[in-house]
Amino acid sequence: MLVPFVENPGRVQRVNLLILELVPALLWAGDGEPAAREGRSMKDFLEFIARHLVDHPESVILEQDQKEDRIVFRLKVAGGDVGKVIGRSGKTATALRTLLTAVAAKEGKRAILEIAD
Repeated sequence: MLVPFVENPGRVQRVNLLILELVPALLWAGDGEPAAREGRSMKDFLEFIARHLVDHPESVILEQDQKEDRIVFRLKVAGGDVGKVIGRSGKTATALRTLLTAVAAKEGKRAILEIAD
């Protein structure tokens, strides 16, 4: 996917460009089969995006719990990176949750993202 060059892009623009490049690749494999069947999972998806949002990718920890009919993901990042994952007015966190919902729906599941302080 070719995206027009943006002079001096801000963090939001970089995140949007990253998401535009990643979502099709993560949701679908080249042969039309869901990518989750090729070993990719919702956890890998979230971890990949979170690592690209923060300044300290080595500190990203993503825990997964099964609760009743849904999967709960708990994202932990370094103290200074929490704001980068949440974003202004929670827009980045909302976008992450929306994407997670889309990936979960492709797998026939429900998922929740919690961001630890």
